[in-house]
Amino acid sequence: MLLLLLLFTGNNFGQQQAPRLLSNLIMSQQIDTLRLQFNNNKFFYEKYELQTLVALSFYPELKDTKISFRRRKLKTTMVARPKGINVFRGKGKRHYIIYINDFPSAKISPDSVSFNAQIGVIGHELAHLVEYENISSLKMLHVGLSYFNKKFRAKFERATDLRTINHGLLWQCYDFALYVHNSSIAPTEYINYKKKIYMSPKEIKEQSNPYN
Repeated sequence: MLLLLLLFTGNNFGQQQAPRLLSNLIMSQQIDTLRLQFNNNKFFYEKYELQTLVALSFYPELKDTKISFRRRKLKTTMVARPKGINVFRGKGKRHYIIYINDFPSAKISPDSVSFNAQIGVIGHELAHLVEYENISSLKMLHVGLSYFNKKFRAKFERATDLRTINHGLLWQCYDFALYVHNSSIAPTEYINYKKKIYMSPKEIKEQSNPYN
């Protein structure tokens, strides 16, 4: 009951931390409430609607942001970006797309990770949108071009991991990172790339008590 009060009272969700494990069973019983509060301007990929709604509940600043979730083949698991020329629209007027790669060819498909980890990776992409909503079109174009630089990319993605954690999804982010670091399915080259660009499970876990 306490969890439900934290999730649905309309407080500052970014200051709440999700429990260690978010249950598919428990959250599915709350899907109507989640839809009522976090469905505005959202176009879901039905397969991951519940996970997406739970992740969105930790991003109150995106409550009215227009976001589409679509299936697409990618080199990674998910990607967040402005839709077409929306990059040139002003803050608060943009339409974003989060592409989800659950094809059999995916190096790490969201289907292969737990419900908790799925919320973590979706939360990471939503953290990108928080950043995009707070920068100008020119700055966003700069980010897009700079992303080809590996040092910039690592700094950018690690900052996004930290933003995900600060929005309350530490353990969800941790579970996804833990799966990636220990995957026996993904190519070694891809796993090594992930280790260089994103926070490690150890680094994420340390954020639960950064003063130790």
